[in-house]
Amino acid sequence: MTSIVKLFGLYPLTCPNSALLTLPSDTANGAVTLCALPSGELTAETVDQSTHAARVADLLLRDSTSGPLCYLVPRDQALFLDGVKPLPLAALTPGSLLSLGPRRWLVTMRCQPKPAPASAELAERKCPVCGGELKLAPIVQCPCGRYYHLEKPDAGAGEDVLNCYLASACGLCNRPPSLAPVLVPEPPEKLLDVVSA
Repeated sequence: MTSIVKLFGLYPLTCPNSALLTLPSDTANGAVTLCALPSGELTAETVDQSTHAARVADLLLRDSTSGPLCYLVPRDQALFLDGVKPLPLAALTPGSLLSLGPRRWLVTMRCQPKPAPASAELAERKCPVCGGELKLAPIVQCPCGRYYHLEKPDAGAGEDVLNCYLASACGLCNRPPSLAPVLVPEPPEKLLDVVSA
């Protein structure tokens, strides 16, 4: 069980009406094909799906202890990663900029904290708020990677529970506590203004 759910996504910077494209994480072999529709939008399809959209790249998604990993195998000569043509096998990381012709997407990670028991390797670590061992109560992971106690998210202020995550902003990244999904990195308005100009 994990204390945070992380999914790769592509946030459209040049298509204001387009939604975040979340890459599927539950494919049998981790292979996804990135395709361009005639409208210029991207779709992510598993190997068993077939459409008539232009194939842009193949993506290989793998799980790791620090979160999902995503590798890109380019199939279209007009595809750029961070302003340069990608190598035959390139890593997609949150914060990278994917370009296809005049269209651009920010590679993000959609993170949502989920309370879960502390794993064996985390059990003896100390909570940064209360100083108690993480094994004392269920934990969540902040998108920056720090772990906190979160015993009962819906508990009232007077209840005696270990809700360290909800006590204040993260001491490492200063992110306010929230159990809602967030994009990391968040697309800054300044970047959206520069790309659309």
